[in-house]
Amino acid sequence: MSFDWCEYLTLAKELGGRSDEAASSEARLRSAVSRAYFAAYCSARNYLCDADGYQPPVTWEAQKQVIETLKGSAHSKQRVWIGEKLVRLKNRRNTADYDDKVPGIVNMSQYSLRVSGEVIALVDTLRKSSP
Repeated sequence: MSFDWCEYLTLAKELGGRSDEAASSEARLRSAVSRAYFAAYCSARNYLCDADGYQPPVTWEAQKQVIETLKGSAHSKQRVWIGEKLVRLKNRRNTADYDDKVPGIVNMSQYSLRVSGEVIALVDTLRKSSP
């Protein structure tokens, strides 16, 4: 069965404290995948802005450019690693956000939560080591 995209509205209402019904577990897991990606991505983007004065474009291409900037970094292997992990997280986020059927959503959400935490921890380490 395809995902009922209206479940996102139910979840949004639930999160906003305006729902009498609970969202499906699939809607929660899909949202977890998506939010985990954006937590890692925005942490990395803001690090580049703060550390390098990087100015991402204010377009839909910002995510691609931030990831490519990190992957092509000559500064450190850690930045390249962050870029590579963001690609994997983004691919999973795209699947969760756009595909009607997502086999293995539980494993996908667990992976996304773990890797997002690793990215954020590494960004924090890089921030602390920056002059």
